[in-house]
Amino acid sequence: MQKDAPPGCGGTIGDFVLNLFDRRRVRLKQELSRESTLEKERNSQKTPFQGNLIELVQYAYDYAPYFRSLLDAEAVRPDEIRTREDLQKIPVTHKDDLIQLQAKNPPLGGWLAQKAGRLRRVFLSPGPIFDPEGDTDDFWHFEKALRLAGFRAGDIVQNTFSYHMTPGGFMLDAGLRKLGCVVFPAGVGNTNLQVQAAAALKITGYTGTPSFLMAILKKAEEMGYHPKRDLHYRAALVTGEPLPPSLRERFQKEYSIAVYQVYATADIGCAGFECGRREGWHLSRETLVQICDPASGEELPPGETGEIVVTHFDPAYPLIRFGTGDLSFQMKDPCPCGNSSPRLGGYMGRIGEGIKVKGMFVHPNQVQTVVNPYSEVEGFQMVVSRKAHQDVLTYRLKNPDPDSVSAELTSELEQKLRDVVKVAGKIEWVRAFEVPDRRIIDLRRWE
Repeated sequence: MQKDAPPGCGGTIGDFVLNLFDRRRVRLKQELSRESTLEKERNSQKTPFQGNLIELVQYAYDYAPYFRSLLDAEAVRPDEIRTREDLQKIPVTHKDDLIQLQAKNPPLGGWLAQKAGRLRRVFLSPGPIFDPEGDTDDFWHFEKALRLAGFRAGDIVQNTFSYHMTPGGFMLDAGLRKLGCVVFPAGVGNTNLQVQAAAALKITGYTGTPSFLMAILKKAEEMGYHPKRDLHYRAALVTGEPLPPSLRERFQKEYSIAVYQVYATADIGCAGFECGRREGWHLSRETLVQICDPASGEELPPGETGEIVVTHFDPAYPLIRFGTGDLSFQMKDPCPCGNSSPRLGGYMGRIGEGIKVKGMFVHPNQVQTVVNPYSEVEGFQMVVSRKAHQDVLTYRLKNPDPDSVSAELTSELEQKLRDVVKVAGKIEWVRAFEVPDRRIIDLRRWE
């Protein structure tokens, strides 16, 4: 004999249970439908004004407080910016400017065009500079660059960019996942384990700096591996430092690895990538890139070297006339591959005080915070050189009597600098600087 259902429910216990399951099925269906709708909305937000400069400028004016104040200060109305040429009415915001902007107006200096709670992640780059990740798949637009570099769905890829605080690891990870690759999140360092994992997993792809790829291959040889037989690297996408032609050729001839490079920053993601010809960087359609005079901000004609200034078509972080600090030039001739998009002629150096060392963006302000408490340090310089395809970082610290500085203090400072800068370097104590008034000296030659 069936028992009655609880008061107010009507019917039997069996009816009550069936009704309960029916209601739960309806709620689950509604939740799945809602999640599907949200996912479609997130994907549709990826390029709401793709290539439409007029809509982008109006959107940023309406939702990014700093951009509104920038235009108002210049007495420029959003509807006055309709063409590429009109962008020159807007002052360039340089990467180094973000340090002060974010300090005065945290967390993102007034450039964020949506509530911070809608972001997926926020990262911390040297400066310090906070970098947001919007709530879209492949937010930094690496999928196309990876595909053109020969990566395919099902590849197991060793991603050696850092996943800790800085965005590099996640930038490549997102593009690889969208392409359908399996990611081994290796991060930086631990070269012995990197070699063992590459052999055991039969890894076919690599993302990271070119110098670290060479370090892995050399370490493999030291450990008794034959790289072409025991390792299975086929494709590599590198960034974070220049790729000298001699090193690219060596990867191909000695190890049968096709190496492509990409131009990207933590602020805007992938802005330029190589095609099969590997003759310059094709510009991404998610960005409008200008080569500008670093002093005046005026756009330069093709062939002339200037600062890479980017306008980023992104609803979360619509940077407009953003000066990356990197130098390049626009190539004059169309690419033989048939792609009609403009191309940049590669990396020509930097302006400003930030610099990339071993693929990490470093800033002298980081060193300043470490040495400030020490009366023994009267000044500092960061000197970057290169040896055997590896960056070498030396800290020159000024002291009137270098011989009196203890080894313990030197070791303590080296460890603190490594913890803050995230790049290992050796300290050299000096009485005076050979080149005064410069906090960074770059001696590297890319041949």
